Amino acid sequence: MSHDWDAFAKTVRKLGAAAPNRPKTPKMPTPTGTAPALRQRPPSLILSPVALMPVIANTPERLAGCHPSVPSKTFKHLGMGELPPQAVIDLHGLREAQAWLELHAFLAEMHGAESGNTPIRVVLVIHGKGHGHGAGKSMGVIKSQLAGQLAMSPHVLAFHTAQAPDGGKGATYVLLKQR
Repeated sequence: MSHDWDAFAKTVRKLGAAAPNRPKTPKMPTPTGTAPALRQRPPSLILSPVALMPVIANTPERLAGCHPSVPSKTFKHLGMGELPPQAVIDLHGLREAQAWLELHAFLAEMHGAESGNTPIRVVLVIHGKGHGHGAGKSMGVIKSQLAGQLAMSPHVLAFHTAQAPDGGKGATYVLLKQR
């Protein structure tokens, strides 16, 4: 027992005494190259943490967002369903993480794609209405976060809740940037 005390007593220094010299910390090696996981991630799925456009509405009744460069007339036509969707993605039944991966891959694929000889300009995202999340817990998890996901996408210029024939409050029109 006194052996432990003697060992401890040797580590104690008097108040005000200089600290013993300690060995310098070795320098860490400089990393070379890029981590393999980062090299394999498709650039289209890397998103900025900052929204690229303002979200106008994110309520159970209306999802809407519009980049300032989009003419108000175009945004109005999008919301009225006067710009018909040329492609559709249905996120029903997907878990949250899978839904976002599918959505962003779809948007990247549709950006610059063509339908016939016409560039795809408008797509429809079917997300359902859901409940338990968002404003007043009256939206599904996908719907409650869709506005933020679309606002962060580098491929989206505007989005608006769809008209009844296209899914109403359970679907959203998305205006894509053109290449």
